[in-house]
Amino acid sequence: MAAPLFFTVTIFALVFVVLAAFVSIYLVKSWKENRLIRDHQLQKLEKSESKYTSLFNNVSDIVFIHTLDGIVEEVNLTVTKELGYNPEEVIGKSMLEFVTPENNPLLGNYLEGVQRLGEFSGLVQIRSKNGTHKIFDYRNTLVKED
Repeated sequence: MAAPLFFTVTIFALVFVVLAAFVSIYLVKSWKENRLIRDHQLQKLEKSESKYTSLFNNVSDIVFIHTLDGIVEEVNLTVTKELGYNPEEVIGKSMLEFVTPENNPLLGNYLEGVQRLGEFSGLVQIRSKNGTHKIFDYRNTLVKED
């Protein structure tokens, strides 16, 4: 009677090992497929980011991305060409530091208008790094992050 029990346990163990092997193979295959999908998505994201960065930095207009209270978060490289500032000199600072004093009151109207209407346009006078004042036509749209 011990032999049939041993045979049954052996068969059960063998079935368990085979089943575990199939599950392991499935998990490895699934992991590899998920990794391929993730790698493909990462490549697409990197390509999209590269395209955005190229467009952002090569457009001929100055691009300021700022908070709703006027703190500059990002600028494109055109700010150097047009105003003489390196992006690091502008990022993190208030737009009030760059708008000419006579345009300072208009900045509040602009920020309020963008928040209320979702977009705003007009003319602004900005002080370049060498102290000259330059007039720019602007058109801004509020972009809400999720």
